[in-house]
Amino acid sequence: MSGHPAFDSRHFAELRRAAGVGLGDPFTACDQTESTMDDALSAARAGAPHSATFFAEQQTRGRGRRGDRWICAPREGLTFSVLLRPAHSAPHYSAFGLAAGLAVRDAVALWISEPAWLKWPNDVLAAGKKLAGVLVESQFPSGGDPGCETRSAMVVGIGVNVHTREFPESISRIATSLNLLDAGELRREKLLVSLLTALEKRFNQYESFGFSGISEDFERYDALRDRSISVDGEAGMARGIDPSGALRFEAPSGKIRLVHGGSVLSSPGD
Repeated sequence: MSGHPAFDSRHFAELRRAAGVGLGDPFTACDQTESTMDDALSAARAGAPHSATFFAEQQTRGRGRRGDRWICAPREGLTFSVLLRPAHSAPHYSAFGLAAGLAVRDAVALWISEPAWLKWPNDVLAAGKKLAGVLVESQFPSGGDPGCETRSAMVVGIGVNVHTREFPESISRIATSLNLLDAGELRREKLLVSLLTALEKRFNQYESFGFSGISEDFERYDALRDRSISVDGEAGMARGIDPSGALRFEAPSGKIRLVHGGSVLSSPGD
């Protein structure tokens, strides 16, 4: 077991109330679960309210985009999922994952001197390495009407490397942590309040303005823009983000196509 302190739910609740943050209540914490995303999605189907948050000290089946596993030792990271109840229909939220990524970037940037960047679609980078990841999964009625409280939901899963100083060999070249970036012995309760504060701000912003409300900020922190990249092995250039949230990929021929998924590598150092 790591020598870092266990997460203190009572202290977190005090900090959250003092900060005036709406997200994070009700708050469910456990030592171990398969996936906080699955916990939140299950709670959403059962009618859990907007802002319900699910934290686990350890996930046995934590996941990222494309089913990649999220690896984090107990007490060394911050892994949680937040249930959001949207006011609009599904198409409005096509790029919301980028807003959630911005929120995480906003929060971690408060604690480090290195610039924090966003790598489309869901990674937060610092010093050229992955510091945090974001995953968004949604439940909308088939008719597109989000009026049914028990069905319309977005779950934002967030994982941040906090205290880790040694990573498994498979990811040691590409991963970093707040501790390695000289954030010190940051209490995770305080970090979670910062993350929820930023997520609440970006969610409200996106609710009001959609992608246009975040496009300028995403462009400012876009780690791939105008860089050489490869998408599923095809070389080209990243040319920013489409309003749908897709990556604008320029092939060597000059033709632009929209990338909605796949493996994206940047060069150099990715």
